[in-house]
Amino acid sequence: MSTYKVLGKIVKRVDAWDKVTGKALFGDDKYGPGMLCGKILYSPYAHARIVSLDTGKAEKLPGVKAVVTAADAPAKPYGWLISDEWIFARDKVRYKGDRVAAVAAERDDIVEEALALIQVEYEPLADVFDPEEAMKPEAVIIHEELGQYKGALAGRGRGNINFYYRSKVGDVERAFQEADFIFEGIFTTPNVHQGYLEPHSALAKVDANGKVTLWVSTQGSFMHRMLLCQALGIPEDQVEVIPSVIGGGFGGKFPPLISHVAVLLARKAKQPVKITMTREEEFKYSNPRSSSKIYLKTGVKKEGTIIAREARLIYDSGAYAGMSPLTAQGSTSAACGPYRIPNARLEGYCVYTNTVSCGSYRAPGFPQVTFAIESQMDEIAEKLSMNPLEFRLKNILQDGDMTFAGEKLDRCSLERVLKGVAEAIQWDKVAPHGNRGKGLACGQWNTMGIGCGIEVMITRDSDVEIITGSVDLTGSSTVLAQVAAEELSVPLEKVRIRTESTSRAIEAPASGGSWLAYNMSNATRIACQQAKDKLLEIAAQELDLRPEDLGIDNGHIFNRQNTDQKLAIGELSARHKKQHTDWIKGGARDQSLANTITFVAQGAEVEVDPKSGEVRVLRLVGAQDAGFALNPGLVEGQIQGGIAQGMGFALFEQMKFNQGEVINPNFADYKMPTAIDLPPIETIIIEEPSPQHPYGVRGVGEPPHIPTAAAIANAIYQAIGVRLYSLPITPEKIILALKTKGR
Repeated sequence: MSTYKVLGKIVKRVDAWDKVTGKALFGDDKYGPGMLCGKILYSPYAHARIVSLDTGKAEKLPGVKAVVTAADAPAKPYGWLISDEWIFARDKVRYKGDRVAAVAAERDDIVEEALALIQVEYEPLADVFDPEEAMKPEAVIIHEELGQYKGALAGRGRGNINFYYRSKVGDVERAFQEADFIFEGIFTTPNVHQGYLEPHSALAKVDANGKVTLWVSTQGSFMHRMLLCQALGIPEDQVEVIPSVIGGGFGGKFPPLISHVAVLLARKAKQPVKITMTREEEFKYSNPRSSSKIYLKTGVKKEGTIIAREARLIYDSGAYAGMSPLTAQGSTSAACGPYRIPNARLEGYCVYTNTVSCGSYRAPGFPQVTFAIESQMDEIAEKLSMNPLEFRLKNILQDGDMTFAGEKLDRCSLERVLKGVAEAIQWDKVAPHGNRGKGLACGQWNTMGIGCGIEVMITRDSDVEIITGSVDLTGSSTVLAQVAAEELSVPLEKVRIRTESTSRAIEAPASGGSWLAYNMSNATRIACQQAKDKLLEIAAQELDLRPEDLGIDNGHIFNRQNTDQKLAIGELSARHKKQHTDWIKGGARDQSLANTITFVAQGAEVEVDPKSGEVRVLRLVGAQDAGFALNPGLVEGQIQGGIAQGMGFALFEQMKFNQGEVINPNFADYKMPTAIDLPPIETIIIEEPSPQHPYGVRGVGEPPHIPTAAAIANAIYQAIGVRLYSLPITPEKIILALKTKGR
């Protein structure tokens, strides 16, 4: 691997000072002259027809400037994957949280009073909350117009199934006949909220010509603009999205939840309108992780070779499809796990119910299916009297194998990753006393190559300015600054990042899917090379040399034969500006890479109190192939954060419902792990460079969240001899399981 001066090093985050001093502006920090407060009226019914809607009293209340309903919004549905949602419910509501109306007023208290004055008459309809019940032919239909919907993944469902995916390889029936053992299991996971600290916030302004300016907390400005324009039925050149500093997202801040409503209110009021969701609204009406029910059947030979897999994955999308079809498609296609299984039949379903509409959450679908796969791997190993580590190593993907995403493996790192975790957690050593156990699990993630762009500019003081349209969710700005410093040979402190609006930046991907740093680091590299080529060409003309005779270091172009002969890059750019009215720039547009795979493995050690059912996690170890860690400190932070969230998924987190309504909509009742709960988390960064990336980079953010729950579940089984098939693994479930087993 190449030796770098800045890349591959731990450096201070470029946004650290602004965040610790309070200078950074988050969504709700934005104010403007004449700004009004906005708020939404949500449906109290899970499924009902809207008989009548009267906003007259609310409109007459002093201080109210605008009231909007479906009558003020386009009649055409919107949605990226399946266009099945409206800004406001039109003929009926489909969950306790469907938007019915909204108010903009001078103060919050006036808004609340006005919402209470809106009169809505509903006719309750039969409802359905369980996905498997919703799949039955006799179930009430939630979307009668499903067959008419458009979208990238539309047309692949029927009844309440909005999306269906199927994959088959080999002769599955014959393989199961030839298997010496067949294992079957049913695994369930609940709805889980992303738990970001900053709630959704949007401030909209509409000028006299209808031009929309939107300040919003979002993971992706350009994606947000696309979906917003689709919802509003207006062209993209009529909308400028300005992203605020974001206070967490984890996949929950992709689609517009409130920004389209803010635009409608601002347009009608002819004043700027800001809407910020409350914590309770976030839990009730945002887009959490889908619950799942996974049927897994595996055939093996007695010597330990897996020969057949059958999987049926059912995901609850809630009232609208949202991002859930991608969850079903991606995780179902990967339901063989990172193992060589020659015969497989995999089916995935995304199902409408009268509950909150679901979306993306860190590695959508993969933690759910990995919990099932890796739990069953341990079951099989025990039946075959094999060490769970050796059983995995016998079946893992090898060089020359194809990944679920179609990448042919070369220098596969999965064995290194698994053995690294096993060594760190001392897998070969038995737990010191009873009720302690260790567990292993591994996983995979496909990082997509996505078209993207960025601009780099050299200014007078030899500073390098990066103009990006991407949102920094996890430290990506620091990584891009490191790339620029490396490629242009300037000190890191001379690099500045400017996050711009959709009108001022080259289109960039959203921050999610582990694809931002993977793709944008390459785009930054290309833009810097372009700027560097211009600098060398101009310097060569001034020094009467060839570009290849020159080098670049510490902000200067120098003569390789006479290093005292040099020119500051800022001076060259300033002269260029005098002649051409612009600084020296480099740009990259529509740059895309091939997809690449990331392998991850984790180990857990736990202690279980059989009397109380309490689980104490003693150690967690995560090993991950980062390809090349652009910033090892940020990679380590991503691994630790993903594992912490995975522990929450395993032991604590669950959105609870009563007739479709979330009944634990706050951090007091929705249990998440805190610093007190978390054990030491050891990270192991493996670097097997990806052949798909010029630096060898692989995706980092999603993978560490994937195998944690499975590793903890396997450790709990080793501790008490009882396997739990449903997350979260609570003390109540453990005690019940122990009693059922007679222990």
